[in-house]
Amino acid sequence: MPDPDRVTGDVVSFTTPARVITVATGAASDVTHEAATLTGTLEELTGYDTADCSFEWREAGTSTWTETDPETRPSTGEYTADLSGLDTETEYEFRARGTASHDGEQAESTGEPATFTTDAEPLPEWQTYVADEGAAEESEIHVYEADAAGPVTVALNIHASEQTGVTALEDMLTEWPHPVESGTMIVWPTPCPSAAANETRTCNGEDLNEAFDLTDGPQTSVAQTIEDELVARNAEYLVDLHTRTELYESGGEGHAIFPSDDGTTRPISEAAVDEVNANYAFDPSEEWSVGNTVDEAGAQNDGMLATYAWETHGIHSQIGITWSAWNEADQIEQHKRVVATTLSEAGHQLGSGPSNLLTTN
Repeated sequence: MPDPDRVTGDVVSFTTPARVITVATGAASDVTHEAATLTGTLEELTGYDTADCSFEWREAGTSTWTETDPETRPSTGEYTADLSGLDTETEYEFRARGTASHDGEQAESTGEPATFTTDAEPLPEWQTYVADEGAAEESEIHVYEADAAGPVTVALNIHASEQTGVTALEDMLTEWPHPVESGTMIVWPTPCPSAAANETRTCNGEDLNEAFDLTDGPQTSVAQTIEDELVARNAEYLVDLHTRTELYESGGEGHAIFPSDDGTTRPISEAAVDEVNANYAFDPSEEWSVGNTVDEAGAQNDGMLATYAWETHGIHSQIGITWSAWNEADQIEQHKRVVATTLSEAGHQLGSGPSNLLTTN
């Protein structure tokens, strides 16, 4: 029998919401030559407890997608995935993907494709090392080693008081961030820091360019450090920058390069002379010239680094001398042209800094 105390209301219907999962593709960030971070958004998640969010990616123009490891999310929001091991300067495309399931039924959503392009492989940078670390005359050596093989060229200034050479070398470190695309360039502005600080030609009372004895070897600790570094770094070419009021002990004004006595170095010096002279309106007496070889007999050559480097270690060596009466800014640029030409003629593939400077090579 019906329960006389039972009361029922009107019937009301309801509909459960549709189950929905929606993802959207975002942008790629932190793109390098070999990696990138992908971004996507789980925009809607209705009727499901969780969603597995991932990305599909491939090189542009190919047909097969690769999926990243999924991230399980209980709610909407942004998600990311990191890619690595990518090829340089290559376009990739990617898209967000999300899947969810309920009672054995699976749903998925895929975002619109987006693209990114990896960077070029980064160029090497100058590396700074300390020569004779801990010694009274420890000094900084700057080394740029290109990815491609090539010669090893050292540019230094053995007399710290001859400031135009020091400045030219220091400028190269900033003006030539990528000086060569093959081989190694080494810049050593001041092997004797105390001489630079005191603006003296001598290093602890000794002229470094008289400290390399062909028979007995280096005669000072700093000279020994210079030899050790040249040998350890497999130097093949050497440019020692100087500034003088006179080119020879007997007198003579102007600018000159003095090469070692071998079939390789003099043509390099001649090319450097042509480069500098082509860019300055020198009087004939002031033009750059190629002087005697540094290993010719004479007291002025005794103990010189360039002589010793060639005679003892076979390093193709030059002394580049600017005339101190000339404008200092021009002297600095002339030193740079000498070094840039040496790099080119020695067989380096030049980077943009020295390459942009040269006009005759």
